[in-house]
Amino acid sequence: MTDLTKTLLAIVIAAVLVGAAAVTRPTALTDARFSDQGELFFANFTDPLTPASLEVVSFDAASASFEPFKVEKQDGRWVIPSHHNYPADAAENMAKAASAFIGLAKEQVVSDRAADHEALGVLAPDDPHAPLSGRGTRVTLRDANGGELASLIIGSTAPSPAGEQAQAGGVARRYVRVPDKARVYAVNFPAAFSTSFADWVETDLLKLEGKRIDRLMVDRYEVDERAAERRSTERLTLSRVLPPPVGAEAAKWTIDCQPPASAGAGATINETRIDQALQAFADLKIVGVRAKPPALAAALAGDGSPKVGQAEFLDLQARGFFVTRDGKFVANEGEATVTAEDGVVYNIAFGEVLFGRDEEISAGVDRPEGADGDTNSGAAGTESRYVLVRVSFDPTRLPEITTPPAPEPAAAPAEGEAPSEPAPADEAAKREYERQVSERDAKILAGKARADALTRRFANWYYVIDAKSYAALRPTCAEVTAGPAPASQGVSVGPTAPGS
Repeated sequence: MTDLTKTLLAIVIAAVLVGAAAVTRPTALTDARFSDQGELFFANFTDPLTPASLEVVSFDAASASFEPFKVEKQDGRWVIPSHHNYPADAAENMAKAASAFIGLAKEQVVSDRAADHEALGVLAPDDPHAPLSGRGTRVTLRDANGGELASLIIGSTAPSPAGEQAQAGGVARRYVRVPDKARVYAVNFPAAFSTSFADWVETDLLKLEGKRIDRLMVDRYEVDERAAERRSTERLTLSRVLPPPVGAEAAKWTIDCQPPASAGAGATINETRIDQALQAFADLKIVGVRAKPPALAAALAGDGSPKVGQAEFLDLQARGFFVTRDGKFVANEGEATVTAEDGVVYNIAFGEVLFGRDEEISAGVDRPEGADGDTNSGAAGTESRYVLVRVSFDPTRLPEITTPPAPEPAAAPAEGEAPSEPAPADEAAKREYERQVSERDAKILAGKARADALTRRFANWYYVIDAKSYAALRPTCAEVTAGPAPASQGVSVGPTAPGS
């Protein structure tokens, strides 16, 4: 065989081997760990108006217990089932929740190992077999039929990928996983979900500005609970004119103390303490609610003549409220009443004290004994108090309009002369009087409507307020008067004070 033949044969063999290698080479394997990276978590959830309920389950490390919280739509309104179906101010929160889940992508696969769940903070919060550390928060959205739209366990904060800056707007990067799945992802998640009652309701109880209050009465009395009778101890009444008089010497407040304050008629007015009380009314926040029995709620709302019996009276007494033998309502820690310039009168009756934490206060849910290492929940909790709110309308707070004086009778025209026309000033006074009467009538209608709406709002509920608010709402005579002062400050300590 010649050298040329050998060379050609070698080339042919090499070509055959190259072709065989090309035909038989293995294809690249796709890493199953990243098979769904970049896909949407909930591709079928696209309409933010679809959710009819949201449930958040978080873990409370202090009590070693999980805390479920749910809002749902019932008969067209959002309520909190765990808090006696109290109305929820949920529109904004639900919109945030829907936007957090719609279009959420599986940005980065982190782990498929269940052993990593604790370190990543994505253990189920209500798993009785899981360790106490590393539990996440489970958030679930459902439709009106109870079908699941989206559900995730949200865990610890995740670091941003190498080379990437933190998200603008404070959006956190979190570890998340779908319940009952092992795979954990890191995603930019733009929402946080609270299980606090206060974060889901309108906490501004009275919706009243302090600058609109022209009268405050604090009635401190003691109640003989067995006899359901009251014994007066002190009554403080503060009155002012709105809009306030002009001039540095004009009196801002008139004070009436019963029994008369020991400071005497020359006492100064402690306007700082009064302002603190007015601000407390304006800022009064609820920290909890309890439902009243239906018959009692209907009676307080003025709905017909519901039968209020022994069960309703016992429910009142359990909260620190009583009905006397002559049919008057009393509370074991007295009352405070404020009147707004539009004639709407707010009465807040202060009932029984209660101690507790979290849902003990907000909904009356008992904590398990020893949950926080102490069987006495009162010792470990905060102090709060029941209040009962009633509203009425006092038209006398809108002064009657003074009738203009009758015009002087015109002299009889001489024979052959035309009768004289009414004086322009008389006609102007009449029109101004009619305008003021019409304006007052409109204010009375508006005040009555506001009082009726507030009565219905408050009728169904006992409210719970914190101890700080309770103290601020109840100034004493001693707190609002101190030391000698000029008489122009308008202090009165006897029964003749105007507005008393």
